Amino acid sequence: MHSVSMQLRAVQARAQGKLKRALARAPLLESWADRRYDRALAQHAPRLQDLGCVWAELVATMKRDMVATLDGATLIPADVLHEARWLCQELARDDSAHSTIVCSPSALARAPSVYAWGLADTNLDLAESYIELPVRYLGVSFKRERADAASFDTRQWHLDVEDRRMLKLIVYLDAVDEESGPFEYLDRATTLMMSTKLDYTSGFVDDARLERVVARDAWRTVLGPPLTTVVVDTCRLMHRARPPRVRDRYSMSFSYCSARPTQLFPEYLPPRAFVASLASQLSARQRSAAAHA
Repeated sequence: MHSVSMQLRAVQARAQGKLKRALARAPLLESWADRRYDRALAQHAPRLQDLGCVWAELVATMKRDMVATLDGATLIPADVLHEARWLCQELARDDSAHSTIVCSPSALARAPSVYAWGLADTNLDLAESYIELPVRYLGVSFKRERADAASFDTRQWHLDVEDRRMLKLIVYLDAVDEESGPFEYLDRATTLMMSTKLDYTSGFVDDARLERVVARDAWRTVLGPPLTTVVVDTCRLMHRARPPRVRDRYSMSFSYCSARPTQLFPEYLPPRAFVASLASQLSARQRSAAAHA
């Protein structure tokens, strides 16, 4: 019954989000929404935290390029890495035929430090300084991308549609080269050009269709050793996880949007019971930021 209820909620959320985005593109409503958004940014600006030089530089890079890379070894606590290694072992034992294997809520519940790190004040400050509004933490997605070269779903090019701005921290848990499913993206100017030429608003775009308007040498690829961390706005840059061909890719992705996004997808949010089980360990700010299904 719970599964059916979640499916119905997911269908309803997608339909409402699609209608909301369509209405927002109507000229009069778009102008009104832009003014409302600008007022919200101005009202929240005095509440933004002062960041240290390194983080301020990162935010400046994000506002200019909407993507940056970091060495996660300097960021991620030892207990989080310990639990992440255990989750990788759990995923490695999965012998299903699925191309993308995602950690179940029950597995994540046994590794609470991984989820909770996404609510660290440093991460919330980073997300809020980039988004420039109160933020919502959408949780962590812990994945194994099987090296089967299959191209579907998020292995195809797309924009996320949750909000005007979004911040993701994508952490490679093993070394990623050209053959093991690197994160790929188009810069902002190329994304806008592609959107115009393909009349793109949402959905997935395969390689052949994209290549008709964007040459492959404009496709940006992020390679790196274990714990390479991609900081990226996936609502503003066309992107994908390239299908791995030789080695599986293990990663964890922490996602943030504004507290009042365009839409959420309940099937991708952590269960209410899991978030509630951690409430006593969280500050008021963290409890407010933590989204759940």
